[in-house]
Amino acid sequence: MKYYTHEFMGFGYEVVNGSRRDHWMKRANGAKRLGFDDIAIDYHLRAMAAPGCAKAHRMGVRHG
Repeated sequence: MKYYTHEFMGFGYEVVNGSRRDHWMKRANGAKRLGFDDIAIDYHLRAMAAPGCAKAHRMGVRHG
């Protein structure tokens, strides 16, 4: 399994590549680049609620 670190508003979030969390983080970063900060924050909150945290994955947590 590959892991990827997304930088968002000065913080790094390590996610499982291809997970739902990865998908929402990509959308959050895209919205931030385009200047849609409110949408970016909404997508970031969705990412934090989605499965795909790399730290949990390394500890053996698996979703669906």
